[in-house]
Amino acid sequence: GFEGWVMSDWTATHATAAIRDGLDQEMPSGVHFGAALTAAVNDGTVPASFVDDSVVRILTQYFVAGLMDTPNPNTDVHRNVSDAESMATATALARNSTILLKNDDALLPLNAANIHSIAVFGKDAVRVQLQKNDSVLFLVCRFQKTT
Repeated sequence: GFEGWVMSDWTATHATAAIRDGLDQEMPSGVHFGAALTAAVNDGTVPASFVDDSVVRILTQYFVAGLMDTPNPNTDVHRNVSDAESMATATALARNSTILLKNDDALLPLNAANIHSIAVFGKDAVRVQLQKNDSVLFLVCRFQKTT
């Protein structure tokens, strides 16, 4: 089974109840998973067990990766990580961590012999341009400890 946690894309969370649907972490601000989640737990709308389960899923991966064993030396949150090396690392991580969650009717991989056309919608249909806010709706996070 899946051993990671589910994190929202930036500002993609629109309700505190998303925790009941499997979302573990809201990014970046905690509008729905901050004071609103505390209130929902206090009024019984969201059982505290959902929060407990999310915390366990998140912290388990931190421990698996050894993040709790050694202090993080990268404390400068304003550090520029858009240099060529950082971008290459981010690209490699994205390529190596993309997974297919559902493949109904064995649609993928695509068979060119059966494809007549492919439609691409949205702003990237006209011009592909990756920016800071372009990503997926939900990010699935799972650390793997390396030696």
